[in-house]
Amino acid sequence: KVSVSFKEYELPKEEQQRDPRRSSYPAQTYTVREGETLSGIASAVWNDPSKWRKLAEVNEITNPRVLEPGQPLIVPPISDEDKR
Repeated sequence: KVSVSFKEYELPKEEQQRDPRRSSYPAQTYTVREGETLSGIASAVWNDPSKWRKLAEVNEITNPRVLEPGQPLIVPPISDEDKR
């Protein structure tokens, strides 16, 4: 037999706003290799090539077709909502 009493209840969304969890894809850096594209890098780091614009925006890349080998990129964290 089990007896349970709750003193407070929060909806999961409210709890997330109060105490955000670490993203499953934390911020990191990535070094571009020859022949790579932003969509390929987005696919490699987030499993979603359509997120290449987020990489371009954060790294202030105006022409996504011009990547230099050795160029460092900031790979921002994405939330579960961003993955949709």
